[in-house]
Amino acid sequence: MKHIRAFITNLVLLTLALCLFSGGKAVARASLIAYRLWIGGTQVTYDNRNRITWPNGSGYATYDSDKHILTFYDAIITTTTTEEISGESTKAGVYANFTTDLTIKGDVTFELPKDSCGIYYKTLDHMYAGRTVTIDGNITMKESGGGIWIDDSNLHFKSGKTSIKSANMAVAVRGGKITFEDSEMIVTEPEVYQILTKVDLKCIATYSGSPANKVTIEKKYGNKGTYTIQLTSPSVVLRGREALTAFYTANYVKKSMLVGTDSDLHNFVFDLNSDGIGDIKAEVTLDTYDVSRSIMVINVLDECTYSGDFIIDEKDLKLDFLNGSKLPYYAPMIIKIPQLNNGECTLDMTGGEADISAFYCANPYDPFYNTLYWVEQIDHALTTTYSEPRFYELDVDNNGTPDIILKDFDGKCILHESNSVHGDKVIVLSNAAKQKCIKERNPYFSKLTIKFPKADTPGSESDDTDKPSTSAVTTSNTDTQVEINAEEPGKLDKTQKGTSFTKLKAGKKSITLSWKKQNAKGIKGYEIQYSMDKSFKKNVKTVTINKTKTTSKTIKKLTSKKKYYVRIRTFRKKGAEKLYSKWSKTKNVKVK
Repeated sequence: MKHIRAFITNLVLLTLALCLFSGGKAVARASLIAYRLWIGGTQVTYDNRNRITWPNGSGYATYDSDKHILTFYDAIITTTTTEEISGESTKAGVYANFTTDLTIKGDVTFELPKDSCGIYYKTLDHMYAGRTVTIDGNITMKESGGGIWIDDSNLHFKSGKTSIKSANMAVAVRGGKITFEDSEMIVTEPEVYQILTKVDLKCIATYSGSPANKVTIEKKYGNKGTYTIQLTSPSVVLRGREALTAFYTANYVKKSMLVGTDSDLHNFVFDLNSDGIGDIKAEVTLDTYDVSRSIMVINVLDECTYSGDFIIDEKDLKLDFLNGSKLPYYAPMIIKIPQLNNGECTLDMTGGEADISAFYCANPYDPFYNTLYWVEQIDHALTTTYSEPRFYELDVDNNGTPDIILKDFDGKCILHESNSVHGDKVIVLSNAAKQKCIKERNPYFSKLTIKFPKADTPGSESDDTDKPSTSAVTTSNTDTQVEINAEEPGKLDKTQKGTSFTKLKAGKKSITLSWKKQNAKGIKGYEIQYSMDKSFKKNVKTVTINKTKTTSKTIKKLTSKKKYYVRIRTFRKKGAEKLYSKWSKTKNVKVK
């Protein structure tokens, strides 16, 4: 009996102690609760369930342990959890090893390594198989190795938008099915060409019979459109997806262009014109697991006999093999190999300017500039200087003064005011310069002739006399401004003081000219000539100013958007005869 009473007493004391300390012990026990759920490498616990964060990423998540709901708030996950599953190491941004269903809500973006997947769910034991993972939010997966992997359970897309761009799979559900409710999915098909059927999203209908419009598949294989490889230099480097796709295109042509490879299958030689001689060589490093590391270096071989555009179109490709193996290709793929020797060319500068755009528009590799460049660099037969904005001044005779202005932004050559070259200037590349062009794969002209105005060109500023025009002449004896269609007859007085323009202003179909006042004894006025021809050979009009105190004139009824050349001189009278000064330097202005 005593023993019974002692036992009852101890039991009461123990119960009282439990009542006194139950709160603290319950809290302590709760703080040790950890769920089999990891996010970005952080395990979810009782303590952090209301605000879960992870290294390197942003945003946060919450977990309702009663309803098994994981909610993301503007989350970006860049780190993973590594777990041993069935003897294999698995990396995932979200890893769940549950006995219950799981619902994922909110907005989350995964930016993970290529050897990991975004979401991995597996039941704790086969006895719990048949659970359901529900996606009820917006999920984006960028460049991960895998997308969503569900083992022994179902995957249900309830609402929101899921976008997956993965390296080797999109969605895998083993032992369950995939269903859609009011959700949208866009999948960029994996890079690798061997896609397992069980993880191929095109087989979704097999799992659920869901409407096809629920899923959009953006293919990474097939025809990727037009692609151009311009071999304008000795070596061109393609990287990433471009290298991979270009190689598959060239390697699976019906009539093989391949004429040789090395033992390691890294160097390929292609014959473009089927003459048995290799034209280009491709040094290839392909990585189908990580496409960004793929590289193809293309070199034009010295013995290359092909020039022009080599075009590979769909009709030339082994399409059944390419599509069946899910390989990307370009169609058409254009390989441009420039013609090096472009023969002879003539640049006519006798009119003061010339359009050179046709020289390099016909051949986009610019033999005109290449010829000038190598003549200067190798032969030192001329000099070019660069000035803003994008002007090149060309000294053809190497006398220190420029002869031509090359305006490379609009394809114009303009005769420089200091030009000292007359007649034809012939530029021929030396053998050394030609060999340099060939080595550098630079197109050139074997002979470039530049036609300059002759020294005795009528109407030029170097004329010692002015020839009267045969056109009708209108004169005036009044002290007013008169416009006529040709020069008045007269003689040149080299000692007579002249004048020059101080300002040219363009107006709407008009120009306003200003010049220096000339007060020398005997000067009676000024004569102005204007024309759209710099040499003043045709369509020349003359304005006579009969007062020396007048120093400006507006000329109207001109052609809009056209450039006009102007010059001015003074005149005096000796009896019935007019004597003229030399013409001023020619100026030009473009009418508005």
